[in-house]
Amino acid sequence: MWTIVHLSAAIVLIGTVVTGLTATSQKRVKKWMIISRLLYLILLVTGGVILYFIFPITPITALIKFISAIGLVILIEISFAKKQEQRITIGLSALLSLFFILTITCSYYL
Repeated sequence: MWTIVHLSAAIVLIGTVVTGLTATSQKRVKKWMIISRLLYLILLVTGGVILYFIFPITPITALIKFISAIGLVILIEISFAKKQEQRITIGLSALLSLFFILTITCSYYL
């Protein structure tokens, strides 16, 4: 059950971040930012529960996923802050995409 909730929230989070960062209105950016915050809060809680059960089995992969998930949350927040200032860069978008891919890849191996 935790895995299904976690995976569903991750898929929806990708959509909300992309939609929020491509929105033109500041009001819509804030709306998508709030939804993204709710989703990654759900992801952090479900990921913590999954980490509790998986860590004894594969500690290195679980630790890498946990660190990349925290980094992903930080990058999402930085991206939304830059979007509100109208200065999001290609490098930041590429780094955000890289962290999404890293986190999803680690999740696959867990």
